[in-house]
Amino acid sequence: MGELRTPRLAGGRTGARHPRRAGAGRPSRRPLPFRFRFRLRLPGAPGALTGGPHAAPSSGRAAAAFGAARAALGLPYAWGQAGPTAFDCSGLMQWAYAHAGVAIPRTSQAQAHAGQPVPLSQARPGDLVVYRSDASHVAMYAGNGQVIHAPYPGARVRYDPVGMLPISSITRV
Repeated sequence: MGELRTPRLAGGRTGARHPRRAGAGRPSRRPLPFRFRFRLRLPGAPGALTGGPHAAPSSGRAAAAFGAARAALGLPYAWGQAGPTAFDCSGLMQWAYAHAGVAIPRTSQAQAHAGQPVPLSQARPGDLVVYRSDASHVAMYAGNGQVIHAPYPGARVRYDPVGMLPISSITRV
């Protein structure tokens, strides 16, 4: 929305009953008497996140899988589907890695063990992030604290924060 302005009358007057104070409506240049401090805390993340916005995937296969997952952004969730027009969470991961020439298992529980475990602090784009102790959801790390996933029925493939659910494990395929 645009900035709200006080209507002006002839001669620049506003029609208000009180005179306009000098500096009114302008931001103060005084420093705030306090500081804002924020710290991002994620479940299962003892260290700081790496994999900033320009982090490189760990391999050419991971880069190809990550590119395929990005190409699926906006497509609908459908339980039991593995593409090319709809996906569930593990189907999206299997489809993306198939485009990279890598066969991974179909279920999120099996995908949790489809590669080498890595800590969240070393996650790279293309790594699989498995959620909950029962490994009932899986997503692909996208860098900068984000994942790409097919979240739930009625939703579309999208980016979300990596800490959206309790992390069970991270697997590098």
